[in-house]
Amino acid sequence: MNVTVTNAPFTEDVVLGHIDTTSGSIVPDDGHIDTPDVSVTVPYGLARQLLVDPQPENVMIAFMSGEIEVQGDITLMMSLQDIEATPQQQALAEEIVARLKSITD
Repeated sequence: MNVTVTNAPFTEDVVLGHIDTTSGSIVPDDGHIDTPDVSVTVPYGLARQLLVDPQPENVMIAFMSGEIEVQGDITLMMSLQDIEATPQQQALAEEIVARLKSITD
């Protein structure tokens, strides 16, 4: 799944990343892959709510209102919520959250 984050306060460009699930777990990385099954575009404030200040109810409202743009197989995106992160992936996620907090606080 490719992820594009718009309106980040620390850059004029969009932030590109992807989530690879081919191994059966979630592996986030920089940049886009060439042929994703699904692509998501999300504004920075909402991405922060997903990663830094988890507010799942606001994310669902944003998704239903069209603030999150999805292209491709939405069922694959929804299935990601059922995959548990490995300890290494959880540590990486915590490092990313800490970096985002230091940039935006």
